[in-house]
Amino acid sequence: MNETIYWIIEYVKVLIGFGLVFFVWPMIVFRGLLKEKTRTFQFGFCVTVMTTLINFAVIFPGLFHILNVWVIRSLFYGVFLFAFVRMLRIEKINFKKIKYTYTGTMGRKTLFREIGGKIGEAFKNMLKKIAVFFGDNKFVYIFLIVILLYSMLYFTWNAFQNYSYGASDMYTHNKWIYGLVEGEAYSAGIYPEGMHCFIYLLYALFGIRIYSSLLFVAGINIAVTLVSLYILFKEMFKWKYSPVLAVGLFSILDVKMIYPVLSVSRLAWTIPQEFGYPMIFLCGAFLLRYLKDEKRESWKKLFNENLVIFMLALSGTIEVHFYVTIMAFFVCLMIVFAKPVKVFKPKNLGQISLAILMGLFIAFVPMLAALATGKKFQGSVNWALSIIKNSVSYEDSGYQNNNDDLVLHTADEEGSVLNVSVNADPSDNSETESVNQIAFNDPDDVTVGNSYGVTDSSLDNHTAEIKENGGSVKTLLLSAVNGKTSRARKIKRSGNSESAIKTKLKKIYDNTYIFMNGDKRAKVLLIMQLVGFLIWLAHRIAAIFIKKNDEDYDSARYDGYLMIVLMGICFTLLNSLKSLGLPELLEAGRICAVTQMLALGVFFIPADLILSLPFYRLNKIVSVVLAVVSFTAMVVLTVKTGNYHGFLYYCLGRYNGAVKCTIAITDEVRPEEFTIVSTTDELYQIIQYGYHEELIDFVNSFSHEDSYTLPTKYVFIFVEKKPIQYPHYHFAAGPKWLALEKYPAYFGTYVSQHPDIIASEISEEAAEKDYGKFARISHEVYTNLELRTALESKAYAWCQKFGELYPGELHTYYEDDDFVCYYFEQNQRSIYELSIMKE
Repeated sequence: MNETIYWIIEYVKVLIGFGLVFFVWPMIVFRGLLKEKTRTFQFGFCVTVMTTLINFAVIFPGLFHILNVWVIRSLFYGVFLFAFVRMLRIEKINFKKIKYTYTGTMGRKTLFREIGGKIGEAFKNMLKKIAVFFGDNKFVYIFLIVILLYSMLYFTWNAFQNYSYGASDMYTHNKWIYGLVEGEAYSAGIYPEGMHCFIYLLYALFGIRIYSSLLFVAGINIAVTLVSLYILFKEMFKWKYSPVLAVGLFSILDVKMIYPVLSVSRLAWTIPQEFGYPMIFLCGAFLLRYLKDEKRESWKKLFNENLVIFMLALSGTIEVHFYVTIMAFFVCLMIVFAKPVKVFKPKNLGQISLAILMGLFIAFVPMLAALATGKKFQGSVNWALSIIKNSVSYEDSGYQNNNDDLVLHTADEEGSVLNVSVNADPSDNSETESVNQIAFNDPDDVTVGNSYGVTDSSLDNHTAEIKENGGSVKTLLLSAVNGKTSRARKIKRSGNSESAIKTKLKKIYDNTYIFMNGDKRAKVLLIMQLVGFLIWLAHRIAAIFIKKNDEDYDSARYDGYLMIVLMGICFTLLNSLKSLGLPELLEAGRICAVTQMLALGVFFIPADLILSLPFYRLNKIVSVVLAVVSFTAMVVLTVKTGNYHGFLYYCLGRYNGAVKCTIAITDEVRPEEFTIVSTTDELYQIIQYGYHEELIDFVNSFSHEDSYTLPTKYVFIFVEKKPIQYPHYHFAAGPKWLALEKYPAYFGTYVSQHPDIIASEISEEAAEKDYGKFARISHEVYTNLELRTALESKAYAWCQKFGELYPGELHTYYEDDDFVCYYFEQNQRSIYELSIMKE
């Protein structure tokens, strides 16, 4: 099968599985509850309820040691079939007809015709509901569907071009999902496993490969994220096309700095934090819907339905990733700031507080149950807490000094602190190779040391549009790419005339607005936020006088503008809380994408005001024409001004040939009968099927052990003929209508763009060079290009010698210009001696 077709089929499997689980299943099972509800409520219900249900349905059987595919299938298929049968309304007479058919008194054709009629009637009703669904908003949904399809293609493009994970920590998540396959919840310790449970569910229900799900879910989940963002904007804007225009701008606009490129690229991977982004926006949207709902029935019900979704969205943030909870908190906090009177009404405050407590309780029940069974928190939870703890004493830390040499604190998988020396002077090229690596130490993120490889020339390219002021901006950029904490160093005063307050404000501006947007866009954004605030303020002042003559006038009509402004400012500042002297609640690079999503809404406030004034009513056709013109102008202006986005990157770790080989082996060779010898990347892709031998162990053993064997029937040896600089920033490439090849210019070394890959080449000299025993710490060896080249060269030399010693026994399973896979078959009663390289 053509490899492109294979991956398209895998993508379609994940897409269908995603849709069935998140939307079809709840719409059928909860049909009675949802049939009279709004589209917004239905969407929010499906996303939030399914996240919690899946989490409970997988975690609790795992804690009680009864988790397996049949338990999951019984739960989900059983409930679905029961609800589906009820939906078809099969009456007793229909059961009698089945009995008559069985006894031969009624023909099968008659029975099948009647059953088919029922199904056909249900299908017609579904089509009618789809027509009603679009209703008067059909053009809004057409715009939104186009944006979603485009975004799904853009954020999935990397996965179709490079069939490997976007970041090496995804192997850790693969391992945790495999723990669920083995029937154990929280196999690595207590950690939000909402995403892991969902991907396990796709495997259990539909047999979809875990590898395929991790590869493609991000490019599907982005659609849910953008719809959730649209729902939030819909509650804040007044013209119905403004929200979709704001979402559309995010889908095409570029980002200007390195950390934002990192953050947006994460959206193309499947990391738990990004999987939980829809919950952030749904939390804010449904809290706002609750506050705006003046027609709710007094207080007869414990919860308003909008508060139920808010509660479940809050619970979902905790179930997926704690950082998502922090972001959701600040979204809701800005709503509170904009509507303090409504929030702090005793009855409102009571219900909201109860919803928050219930949401926290629901989320932590599985974790508390796990604690009761003796499990401990996973190490990365301690790592996240250490990020906050270490930032508390920021003002007293060494980062405030003028030392050129900084120390970057990161953490390994167990939470232990590692110190990496980083030289902050770009003119000093004495950095060691080990420092210039990408440190994948946190099991849930890319922890960046001096890995961007910034040079003076790349800095000039990166800051071409930035007007440097007294060197402060350049200092910021240098520190931003040389370590996440060093960018908060004090900015030197440009002159004695500047006051301390002005200097402090400038420092904050540099470390937040410019850090996120670059100089030009930062200024425009700040001006638009000021304009948005003034529009809201002017309306509030005018409302005081209008109220005297018109009691029905809604003085809070444009409070959404204030929320948009506050959210943009808040999330921009969250990118560098250290510059404010506050604890760093979120690590740099994690929040930039959400900041971009929320901040762009401010550009549409003036148009939204004009097109939604109470005395200004647009004809539907005129409104659609204006929307089409606005959408077209937005796209053209973005492209013509050079602000169209670029292709994103993967942290490339292996060749496509290695991925294809691994899949072919798992498909063609019986489980437990093979061993793959390679770097760590293949380990979790085959963990359900066969065995894996680290390349380091293989080389060390055949070089230094007196006897060395591998007991499986088949042994496959993966050799990179051109060893990869592992890992490095590998940007995708493609048609200009999808994206531009512009982001590599922001980086220096350790960056490539498809089809180019940074790699060396194996040689006899590298194979013969004596390195002694290679360190067992795979990260230190595989990420050092010289050592990796030596390993691959020695493995290749071993294969040649094995072929000479046993003619006709070593076969080539796959080979291209960059990669080769050899294999041999052995009699398991008389296995080969592999220690053949010792003299």
